[in-house]
Amino acid sequence: MFKPWGDGFPPRSQHPTVVLFHYDRSKQARGYVMQIGRFFSLQQGRVGQYLAPRVLVVRSPFRAFSPTVCYFGFDHLKQAQTFAQKLASIGASFQIRRSRIMPQAYEIRLRGHSDLARTLAYWERQSDRTRRSSNSQTPSHQRIERSAIAA
Repeated sequence: MFKPWGDGFPPRSQHPTVVLFHYDRSKQARGYVMQIGRFFSLQQGRVGQYLAPRVLVVRSPFRAFSPTVCYFGFDHLKQAQTFAQKLASIGASFQIRRSRIMPQAYEIRLRGHSDLARTLAYWERQSDRTRRSSNSQTPSHQRIERSAIAA
C-alpha cells in the first residue's frame, strides 16, 4: 500500500520527521520516515503528503476530475467516532475504518475538504509545538515557575 522512496527513505531535508513502522502482510515491520510536508508516491498515479502526523492528503495530479482524499488518523475508536459526528453535522461524506493507510489504529477517509485537512494539521502542529516546548523546560525552570505562582 505505502511505497516510500526508492531506498526506503525520502531525501533528507529540514522538514520535521517522525519514524513510523509499517506492517506488511507478512507481519514484518519496516521502518520509514514520515516527513511533514514532503510528497511521496502511493503508486497508481497517486501522491501523498503528510500535513501532520495524523493528517494525510492524497492527490492524483495527472488525472482529470480526481478529487483529493484526506485521511485522519486516530488511536482510539471513540476519538474517530467523535470526529465523525462533527463531519456528519456539516454533511460531509466519509468512511471510518481500521487503518489501512495511516499509522494510527483507526482512520477516517474524507473525499475533498482539503481546506479542513490543512486547518486541522495546522492546529495539530501547534499543539505538538506547545507540548514540546513545555516538556523541554529544565527542572530548575519548572521550580522557578512554581515558586513564582506560589508567591
